[in-house]
Amino acid sequence: MDCPLFWLRRSYHAGKQRVDAALADYDLTTTQLELLLQVKQATQIEQRQLQQRMGVRSATLAGVIDRLLVHGFIEQHASDCDARVKYITLTACGLGVCESVADIHAKVSATLFAGFTPAELALLNQWLQRVVSNGETGEFTTGCS
Repeated sequence: MDCPLFWLRRSYHAGKQRVDAALADYDLTTTQLELLLQVKQATQIEQRQLQQRMGVRSATLAGVIDRLLVHGFIEQHASDCDARVKYITLTACGLGVCESVADIHAKVSATLFAGFTPAELALLNQWLQRVVSNGETGEFTTGCS
């Protein structure tokens, strides 16, 4: 199949399956881990900004947040200025989980990108960033080319 969208989807699923299998012991999904890592990087992040960074719908993010709240991995706080604005922070337990699973992405990446040179990986990153940018700002066209 010569359609890049097909290969993007296949590569995404290959990585997601490996990460999900490695996270099963922690009762986490790839999306939940992504949220934890985003919050860890920001220390505290507004829920709407988190939604934009992750590229998910509001309802999806709410479900992920609810699950992580139940696990005790994150806390949700209303803004002092506007109660409609919610902030997410990691708990000590959430930080511990992030540290425990830190090598999972590295191991999956090493497996998926075995044989790639650093220059090839840098070029792949540039291309994928362009694909994301085009998808977010470009016009919709059909077909593969």
